[in-house]
Amino acid sequence: MIRIAICDDEKEAMRKNAIKVNKYLKEMKKYPDVKLYSSAENLEYDIKEGKVYDLMLMDIEMPGKSGMDIAKMVKERSVETLIIFITSHSEYAMDSYELSVFRYILKENIDSKLLDAIRDAVKCIELQRDRMYIINMPTRYERIPYENIFYIRREGKNAYFITNNGKRQIRKAICKIYSELDKKQFTYVDRGCIVNIKHVMRMENDEVVMRNGDVLIVSKKRAQDLRRTLNRYWGEILV
Repeated sequence: MIRIAICDDEKEAMRKNAIKVNKYLKEMKKYPDVKLYSSAENLEYDIKEGKVYDLMLMDIEMPGKSGMDIAKMVKERSVETLIIFITSHSEYAMDSYELSVFRYILKENIDSKLLDAIRDAVKCIELQRDRMYIINMPTRYERIPYENIFYIRREGKNAYFITNNGKRQIRKAICKIYSELDKKQFTYVDRGCIVNIKHVMRMENDEVVMRNGDVLIVSKKRAQDLRRTLNRYWGEILV
């Protein structure tokens, strides 16, 4: 199931886009769950209540909250949510790139551009879903998407996954967990704590601030390597 939100104060345009999206996805043998919003405020409310979408199609200029406002809020909560702006206004293109918006489509080009954008979005969504940590124990099986993990810390013989849905406990050595993770996305800040680089907002002196607001201490031994890793990662996403 691919979870999709379509938000546009022009109800007829929103309805037509929903028909197109459903048609394209069914042709790809995908099963969408599409919800329509004629108000950005209603979409904002649902997101703040914990609703998560894989893909969002939004107009930019709407009464009250703008598409830009919603996109900024979404990216603060779920970096993997893909956003496609469908708008009549080309002047917002640069701002949308700064928010890592997936596509920017002018309404006059919707018929020629939307299908390719949906196809590419589906590929990205499916790749993201493959990137998960698997907890496979005799009495427990759980998949945690990498995107949901802020960091992992050791407490005694247990490890705790700090995620956007709370804590997950597992009785396993943290070095073993690290060996099972993608090294391009996860790194140590000290010998008892592993961070998801995607969720590091800033590093200052011997501290890193995570997307969820938690502040973690960086050991002197790890500080230089962590700084290099962050610079490399941030450089790659800005290319």
